[in-house]
Amino acid sequence: MSAPVDRIVESLDPVNDDVIRKAWAVEAKSRLEEITSGEVDTIPGDVVLQRVRQALEK
Repeated sequence: MSAPVDRIVESLDPVNDDVIRKAWAVEAKSRLEEITSGEVDTIPGDVVLQRVRQALEK
């Protein structure tokens, strides 16, 4: 997480901050494994933004 997001999360419930960090670490590892194994395909950011812009124009 970025520093500003960390501060927001900590301000909401500092007791659970470590739990949240661990959960995100597990999720990030899982997503990385899916990408590196070829289970999922990534979409370049510029393509995603183009699709979003097109969807918003409709």
